Amino acid sequence: MNGHLHSKNRDIKELGRNILRVISGYIRGIFLICLIEGSILALGLYLIGIPFALWIGYFGGLMNFIPTLGVVIGIIPAVVSALFAEHRIRSLLLVGALYTTVQVLDAYVIGPKILGRSVGLHPVLVVIAVMVGAHFFGVIGVIIAVPVTAILMVIYRYLRSWKKGRNKLNER
Repeated sequence: MNGHLHSKNRDIKELGRNILRVISGYIRGIFLICLIEGSILALGLYLIGIPFALWIGYFGGLMNFIPTLGVVIGIIPAVVSALFAEHRIRSLLLVGALYTTVQVLDAYVIGPKILGRSVGLHPVLVVIAVMVGAHFFGVIGVIIAVPVTAILMVIYRYLRSWKKGRNKLNER
């Protein structure tokens, strides 16, 4: 009896460690996405000829940490800088195209690939989770969709392996 309780306690601790690993993987993934997108924005802004491109680009990447509103906050310095550029209209259009492209890449390529890898989910499942989270819970749903889905997958795998182990005991 005591061995059974010790085994169950060990299993619960392992489940907790797996859940913490998913949460820390999610946070690392978000920071990596911000860094990648900041780099893309900084390079793009530099090529467009925006002053302070490095700072503005990484600020934009960092603001991507905040779903929906972060993009708006992140683009403001780039737009203001473009307003004072030599070729104002061209610069504004290119800044808009750059930020739009980065957001599309974030939503359908960079985000799903990196978050999926960092929490152990397929990229398509990441996209579906975010869409479902956004539909039912709005911005909060977007924020929690991936970690909640990953945690549910950890619990599902635990229960499935526990059931298999239990069935093996019943076969004896």
